[in-house]
Amino acid sequence: MPPTVQRFTTDDVLASAQARIGSLTGEALAAALVELAWHLRQRDTQRALDLAAQAEACLPTQASGPTRARLQLVRAEGAWLLGDLDAAERWLGQARGDAPADAAVQGDADWLDASLVNDRGRYDQREVAIARSGERATAAGDAERADLARLALQCFDAFGDPGAALSEHGDAVRARLDDPRPAVAALAHSFMHHGLAAVGRYAEAITHGLHAAELALQTGQVRRALIDTTNAATVYLDLNDVDAALALLNENLVRARATGWPQTTGVTLANVALAMFKAGRHAMAVEVADEALAVLAGSRHAKPWYIAAQARATIAIDQGDWATARRLCKTILAAPMQGDMIEMRRFASQALAEALLGQGEVSAAHDHAAQALDLAIHSGDLTAQIDAHRVLARIARRSHAHTQPGALESLQRALEIAENHPDITLPPALLDELAAEQQQAGRFEGACATWQRAVAARDAQGRHDASRRAVALEVRFKTERALADAQRQRELAEAESRRAEELAQVNDRLRGALAELEAAQGLLTRRNAELREAYAAMKDLSLTDPLTGLRNRRFLSQTIDQDIAHTVRQHETRALRAQQGEARADARSNGRPDLLFFLVDLDHFKAVNDTHGHAAGDEVLRQFKDRLQAVFRDSDHIVRWGGEEFLVVARGSRRECAAALAQRLCRHVAEQPFVLPGGGALTQTCSIGYAPFPPDPLQPREADWVSVVERADQRLYQAKAAGRNRWVGEPGDRIDHPDCTG
Repeated sequence: MPPTVQRFTTDDVLASAQARIGSLTGEALAAALVELAWHLRQRDTQRALDLAAQAEACLPTQASGPTRARLQLVRAEGAWLLGDLDAAERWLGQARGDAPADAAVQGDADWLDASLVNDRGRYDQREVAIARSGERATAAGDAERADLARLALQCFDAFGDPGAALSEHGDAVRARLDDPRPAVAALAHSFMHHGLAAVGRYAEAITHGLHAAELALQTGQVRRALIDTTNAATVYLDLNDVDAALALLNENLVRARATGWPQTTGVTLANVALAMFKAGRHAMAVEVADEALAVLAGSRHAKPWYIAAQARATIAIDQGDWATARRLCKTILAAPMQGDMIEMRRFASQALAEALLGQGEVSAAHDHAAQALDLAIHSGDLTAQIDAHRVLARIARRSHAHTQPGALESLQRALEIAENHPDITLPPALLDELAAEQQQAGRFEGACATWQRAVAARDAQGRHDASRRAVALEVRFKTERALADAQRQRELAEAESRRAEELAQVNDRLRGALAELEAAQGLLTRRNAELREAYAAMKDLSLTDPLTGLRNRRFLSQTIDQDIAHTVRQHETRALRAQQGEARADARSNGRPDLLFFLVDLDHFKAVNDTHGHAAGDEVLRQFKDRLQAVFRDSDHIVRWGGEEFLVVARGSRRECAAALAQRLCRHVAEQPFVLPGGGALTQTCSIGYAPFPPDPLQPREADWVSVVERADQRLYQAKAAGRNRWVGEPGDRIDHPDCTG
């Protein structure tokens, strides 16, 4: 096994490793089996473990070294994923002993060790393990592993203080977003997700999170992909867009169940349960949370079980199921957890206090609520301190003891915390509770003022919630657009790949023709003709969209400058004549020779592919080309811009006629159904954004064609946002302009 085997790799490397196995025997076969198992450890854990067993049978009994060490790493990661942390640590120790001087093996052992200590709640040791992995990689000159460690540590910074991490590391991480090594790019996108979500750039954060998940899947990091997708869903939940969050979480759950990993599946179930609870689907939330606990029954001393227990206890407290909440919270507090799991202990203490209060055990409830407050103060969590004081106030109302703060005093402390920290939104319920206590104490004037503040706070909360709902809708729209753009770019890349293959074939023909020319001068005339045909075919192919036969972006970039220069000269000539009195109209008069840029996009085209198949989608695009050619002239440039988007440049046209052209195309598309390959019919619409060149006829050199296309793209976006099947152009444009009849 080469010591430089990648930690994470793509499917093509996996296929190469698979292909080598058939021709090998003995230790060479063992090395190839272990490499394949290593790349499959998260893609197909059980198969990876089976391959490891086959590899061991090919190795000498007492053999050690990198091959056996990585075999043990496969077993260690398999045990971790299947929920047996103790076995994972034993295999990890054996791997370290089998190849003590191999930097890649030791660094990968450190990387896995970070996951193990994380699941045991020892976060401080997690960062030490990652740092040690990076140091080994740097010393060995392993750039990819060193970059992975550096980005992982930066992600940990983003977990703790996203704003500060974004400020400190943002520029360096952005440079890695398009890294050709997908595992590195995945961590860069994950970092940007956390940083941007913290500063309110939600659409970008979700897009980065989902892109991180996609890249993680490409490199076999299934668990990382599940986490990144959950993080994106969490942003939707924070914006109260529960439907979008559940869509991502349910997709995650399908993938998690397929892995057979109990801890990952259990945590995913717990997240789905909390989302359902937030959506008001309480019965289903209980069912899913109970399933999470059942799945994790064999991992009672690992962090995932406590996450599921916390989710189930949250639901139980809300429903007044005191017995369930009490049982789970006591289990959490009695757990032999290590490390910095203060937040989980604080939650369990407070929830247990509420459960005990619900069962009438006031004194015990007070002790646990006080413990929750101490933990909140220790961690600096101000919101948790407010919640603890409110619980203490409820306990004080039921208590007859005079040695503890009263309800009024506890609520006043909670209010003081909220008022002294502008980042905290004042809870209207806290003001309601305080006003009721003030009234009970005979402080009527204070109670009246507090109730007035509660009304104002509730109004502010309503406005805030409405704003969040609006933001959520905008985020979902922008995210879906970004994902659609990414899909379009992938389609473009695939088309470019196909074009490259065709160009390669043409090049092969050229090389063959040249070889024949060298061999037989007598065939010179015929071969020259073949060469000219091949060159013409290659040039035409490079400028043509292979599906529709329309021109492509490269064609436009090669021809548009001449059209722009011609248009600018005509405008300047017309303006000069107007100044010299040679024409009655000035430079703003009708009839100018403009260039009109139309960006046209088929509406809901993805649904055509999803419902009828890609063959139907291709046929719709070909028929759409015919409709474009029916509306526009032969002299106009019609370009497939990408995917279902087309750019039309109407040459030598008048801007007054742009609206009529756009309207005519919308009708021509919508009024005649598209014929599908199987004989069915499909009604389809399009959206259009257009802009004229030059934008200002008096200053024709002040703009370029790229900025005009960008303006048309913005207007296309407006047309889609306004409901699709429409056009957006210059303000005041009309389809019945008197100069554009007929």
